[in-house]
Amino acid sequence: MDYKKVDFTDSGEKYALILDTKSNRSVFKYARCLKKKGTYITVGGLMYRLLEVALTGWLISLFTGKKLSVLFHDSNKGLDLISELAEKGQLKPVIDGPYGFDKIPELIQYLGEGRHLGKIVVEIDK
Repeated sequence: MDYKKVDFTDSGEKYALILDTKSNRSVFKYARCLKKKGTYITVGGLMYRLLEVALTGWLISLFTGKKLSVLFHDSNKGLDLISELAEKGQLKPVIDGPYGFDKIPELIQYLGEGRHLGKIVVEIDK
């Protein structure tokens, strides 16, 4: 599914598992997309959305049986597996950029607002 063209939370489809790396929607939209006893896990996104999942997710879980949580992880843990999947072509990173080095101040704001489409790449001129 191309997330740039399709908002999966509006499709009406139900999922057993949603792994989100850029939480930018209401926790209730994610909950509606889950099958009975489904799981939503986020590992990144807008801070207030992460807090919403952490603080409200347990309540939704209590009443619906759907599990919604924030995954706190060790930096760089599992990079070997990610590298292996990328080498096999089973994982395709989304890149936002490249941007010039002079754009870094604007890019920090852009990242902070959660408007980026993937990993932001900055080219350093030689």
